[in-house]
Amino acid sequence: MSGESKRGKRFADSEKKTGISKKKVFIVIIILLIITGIGIIIFKMQSNKTVNEEERKEISQELLQDKEFEGRSVKNISLDIKENASYLKCDIENNQEKIDKQDISIVFVKEDNSEFARFSYQLEEIPANEIGNIKLVTTTNLIDAYNFYFESNIDEKND
Repeated sequence: MSGESKRGKRFADSEKKTGISKKKVFIVIIILLIITGIGIIIFKMQSNKTVNEEERKEISQELLQDKEFEGRSVKNISLDIKENASYLKCDIENNQEKIDKQDISIVFVKEDNSEFARFSYQLEEIPANEIGNIKLVTTTNLIDAYNFYFESNIDEKND
C-alpha cells in the first residue's frame, strides 16, 4: 500500500506541474495568436493600400494621344508621376514656318472637360521643319488629369 501511495503521489505531483505548465503554454499561444492576427490585419491593410495606389496611377490614354497645336503635331507625349512631382514631356513637329518664342498655357482637364490645372510655359523658338520639346515639371499631382491642351497667350490687338 505504501508503494501505491508513493506512485499515486508522484503522479499527482507531475500532474500539478504539468497543469501549471499547460496554463503558461496556453497563455503564450493565445498571445502569439493575437500578435499574428494583428500582423495579418496590418499586412492586408498595407497590401490593399498598395493595390489602390497602383490602380490610381493609371494615366489616361486620352492624355497620351497625339494632339495638334496651331496646326502642328504634338507627339511622343509622356507623363511621369513621382512622389512629389509630375513630369510632362512631348515633341512639337513644326512642318510649317518658324514658331517664335512665345508664352503659352498648358491646360489639364478632367473627364468632364472642366479645368483641372493650368500652367504658364514659355515655348522656345522652333525653326521650320524641326522638332521642339516641351518639358513641364510641377509639384501638382496630375494623375487625375484626363487630357490636356495648349492655349496661346498672345493678346490680339485690333488696330
